[in-house]
Amino acid sequence: MRRGLIQVLIFFLAFELFYFKVTSSFQKKVDPIFTLEEVVADESFQEKTVYNKDSIVSFKDEEVKPIVYDVNNYDLAELDVNEKKEKFVQLMLPTILIVKEEILEKKRKTEKIYAKMKSGKKLKKSENEFLERLLSEYKVEDESIEELLVKLSPPPPAIVLGQAIIESGWGTSRFFKEANNVFGIWSFDETEPRVPSKFGYRNGYKVYLKKYNSLKECLEDYFYKIAVLSYYKKFREYAYKTENYVELTKHLENYSELKQEYVVRLNKIISENNLDSYDKYTLKR
Repeated sequence: MRRGLIQVLIFFLAFELFYFKVTSSFQKKVDPIFTLEEVVADESFQEKTVYNKDSIVSFKDEEVKPIVYDVNNYDLAELDVNEKKEKFVQLMLPTILIVKEEILEKKRKTEKIYAKMKSGKKLKKSENEFLERLLSEYKVEDESIEELLVKLSPPPPAIVLGQAIIESGWGTSRFFKEANNVFGIWSFDETEPRVPSKFGYRNGYKVYLKKYNSLKECLEDYFYKIAVLSYYKKFREYAYKTENYVELTKHLENYSELKQEYVVRLNKIISENNLDSYDKYTLKR
């Protein structure tokens, strides 16, 4: 009786070991299937409303807590100059890094698929769908993966912060407080949320600025415009190769009607405030 029981136990142990080996082998051979939604679905960040300066979390090292702030009409102008500058960077940098990381995750997935293509391996349906959607979203001509990778190369935080400072007056502009519009982005679509500009009319048309639901939505739109608009083609090509802001800002003269003067101002803002030091910062996980 005892001997028979031992034999049964041995049989079940052998079966479990065989099943484990088979399923493990199968899992190793199957490539993970991912979709565009899955790439950006890991929204591991905290949302926080700004009621006063203490609502904005300070950071003293190169790791930033992933927080997306709701400005809630809080006016940074009530702070002294140095504190206003410090709080504005602390307000903006986490969301900049979050949106940048989401873009770079798309880029990493694209690079993985592209390497598979070049090796002659057949792509899965999910991988083809992923590529097709990105190629369409980023308005890539001739389905060029190389061009897509260039467009998935976001500018460094130093430049994003510098432009945010210029366009929002260190977070004191009406459009920043009322519309989450950090970059002075205009609206030409009367069906979208927007607010009238103080400029009134331009070329016979009333000027509006786009209204965003959040700073994150504004950052996403900013990065997207940099990635797809023809004005920034040269900028993108250099951003794909370097994060040196001096090399990059010279290709942003089309961002403003000030042209070269805008580039000079942007370089001065970055240099005087050591904004390039934030290029080394990462999200705290």
